[in-house]
Amino acid sequence: MVVSVSERYLFRKATGRPEDRGASPPRYRRETGPAGMIIERDVPVVVRGGVIIYADVFRPAGGPPAPPLIAWSPYGKHAGPPQDMDVFVAVQKLDAYGDVTGFPFYAVFEDGPVALGWLRASHRELDRERSRPWQPVLAHRRELPLAAGQIVPLEVEILPSGTLFRPGETLRLVIQGRDVYRYPRPLIQAWHEDTVNRGPHVIHAGGEFDSHLLVPVVPG
Repeated sequence: MVVSVSERYLFRKATGRPEDRGASPPRYRRETGPAGMIIERDVPVVVRGGVIIYADVFRPAGGPPAPPLIAWSPYGKHAGPPQDMDVFVAVQKLDAYGDVTGFPFYAVFEDGPVALGWLRASHRELDRERSRPWQPVLAHRRELPLAAGQIVPLEVEILPSGTLFRPGETLRLVIQGRDVYRYPRPLIQAWHEDTVNRGPHVIHAGGEFDSHLLVPVVPG
């Protein structure tokens, strides 16, 4: 079913603990990020009135002091409703024996897909004038976060590809919450590393949910 979402967002009052929002209790930990970046998570910071907040600090491993980058959300930095949801799609070709047929990918790989697509659910709104059944065009005018349990249709554009399928060969559609194809660093590949996915997500198909893959066919 389609659930309408108002353009006016009503933020809930802050809760007392991250656990109340489904997150883990604050626990300081230190990690090493890309290019040697130091990441300190849940650093206690005392603010006005003696209130303690827990911040994530991102800083370079060495060199002179650098200005901080601060992200703010009315729901805090922990996962909690409402969410965004990131969806990644890959179309694969299977040969007559059921084995995956690889294609050139990023100019250095030979086990790539037929085509890829991805979508952040909070930007699912379409530009109705520009969209076509075979090519959805996103409006990108506002964010529509998902509420817990909310079911919405996502029209994911898959990048164009011309692929020949012979009798006995099949097509496989892969849907997941991260990049379908990931290769070990330091190989050059653009990943979608800044994902918003947290917790379980459910894909509904069949029955009242018209989930399908639209494939244009070029006449022989």
